[in-house]
Amino acid sequence: DIKCNKSSTSPTVKLMSKSVMKHSFELLTTMACLVPPVQCTAEDKDGDVFSLAMLGGIEWEIGVEDTTQKYAIKVCGSLPMNSDNPCQGQAGVCTYSEGGVEGKKTNPINLGLMSQKPQINDDHSISMMYEKGDTYTDPVTNETCRRSAEITLICDDQEKGPRAQKLAGPCRHSLVWETPAAC
Repeated sequence: DIKCNKSSTSPTVKLMSKSVMKHSFELLTTMACLVPPVQCTAEDKDGDVFSLAMLGGIEWEIGVEDTTQKYAIKVCGSLPMNSDNPCQGQAGVCTYSEGGVEGKKTNPINLGLMSQKPQINDDHSISMMYEKGDTYTDPVTNETCRRSAEITLICDDQEKGPRAQKLAGPCRHSLVWETPAAC
């Protein structure tokens, strides 16, 4: 059995029972713990509350212009853990390539889950941080980092959906989203 242990610093394996033909083990790890969704609202200095629930009800999928790269996004939650999720686990933002004859999803990269509630920026945009995604190891320096994404919501009277910006490095993805939810 694989079980959640939120206080575990590293996975532990325990022999539960054994017989001549069968051994039963228990694996305790934080990786088996589901991450609860964060509060899907932001509050500015004047006490105005912005609900992002209307964005959270949809699984967004966008393409990056002139590439086969795509992003799957779930605002304030996790993409479903099924065969349609190329990241195959808890991910709020997942990027992948799509191509071939069958449009197969390949090279998935988990960019993480929202780790805190959305924040209002000085310019009145709203930032949503997705952190603790897949680990990246630089092939030259051998330095590692965890992949992440920041989605910046900008007030607009029309829903334009998310669009990818330039990468700020292999571990930091940035998206901008013009939406009435930020107004």
